[in-house]
Amino acid sequence: MSLATMGTQSELRAAFDELDALTRTPGKLSSDQQNRSKFLLAKISALKAGSLSTDEEIRARAVSAAQEVGVLSARESLRSYLRTGELRTYAGMSVATDALGGYFVPQDFYSTVTAALKQADGLWNDDVVTVVESDHGNVQTFALYDDTAVAASIVSENTSPNEQEITTIDRLLLGKVPTWKSGRMYATLELLQDSQFPVEEAVITPAVASRFQRGVGTANVSTLISSTTSGATSAAPTAISLDDTLTLMQSVDPAYLASPKCFWGMNNNTLISLLRLKDAQGRYLWKPRSDANGRLLLWEKPIVLMPSLPNAIANAEGTVVLGDFSRAVRRVVKNSMRIMRYEQTVGLAEAGIVGYQAFLRTSFGLLASSSSDSPIKYLTQHA
Repeated sequence: MSLATMGTQSELRAAFDELDALTRTPGKLSSDQQNRSKFLLAKISALKAGSLSTDEEIRARAVSAAQEVGVLSARESLRSYLRTGELRTYAGMSVATDALGGYFVPQDFYSTVTAALKQADGLWNDDVVTVVESDHGNVQTFALYDDTAVAASIVSENTSPNEQEITTIDRLLLGKVPTWKSGRMYATLELLQDSQFPVEEAVITPAVASRFQRGVGTANVSTLISSTTSGATSAAPTAISLDDTLTLMQSVDPAYLASPKCFWGMNNNTLISLLRLKDAQGRYLWKPRSDANGRLLLWEKPIVLMPSLPNAIANAEGTVVLGDFSRAVRRVVKNSMRIMRYEQTVGLAEAGIVGYQAFLRTSFGLLASSSSDSPIKYLTQHA
């Protein structure tokens, strides 16, 4: 690239940035601002065409531009120019470089999305599962052992104790962490400027949380069920009774039931069906208390909602789960949660549209061994 070309590109960028800043001015533009916008619009056109060089020529082109755009606002002038005045085709801007179109939403977006995800799915809650942040997304090994079947015993005087090796020493191998994408969401500049509520916090953040919950949450539940074992089968194919939950509870090793992270997991439909159970006189069978975090207690163990668990239908696996969720590992690559804001990207800028897309690198696994009792067990619906 020649020095002259570099100079033109620099001048073009400066003119475009100034015009873009003017179009963002709140309220109606002053007469001077309108004239400056028209001048900049003409200057951009001149620099792109390479046919005009002096301010006098540019001002002459501005008069013509003003006649063309009439009473349109500066923003509409810019859109009109970008929509109809560009004869060449350009490659898409790079989203990896801020100056070329990939603008990050402020960092506090991350905590907002995380909070929304905690409300949506218990498997995202740090209080429920074990969260491991990694500096990289490569394969990672987690060691585990299981010694729940062995207990200490009294040794008689002058008697050698029996050797009791640790029952199980194993590992959980989590593969390379994939990147999840929310898919793009769009909002017009008018909506962002005129809305009476914060669109990014009120609309974009919940949408990101919901999309991740449906995608990542479903994958995590699938991994959870495939890594555990069935502890009980319901008496009915399309219903769950309190007796079914007691049978499931009986199947879980007491050492896991004693864990501070022992939880029930079920979706909201299952929870409501249990709350609706009544005796012959129409009185509710279950009158739950709540723990300090507001979670309902079933047989003194808190319930966390997991929307991706199945409803009670015949042969369904995992309608209810119970066990030590400290063994459930959610791995997240540090700083991988990003919400990208696309505003100056080709295809969006000329239409006055802002795009958003979220990225997250995360995976899920269970610290369990096939040679020992599962720390979490699930209910299978009767056929």
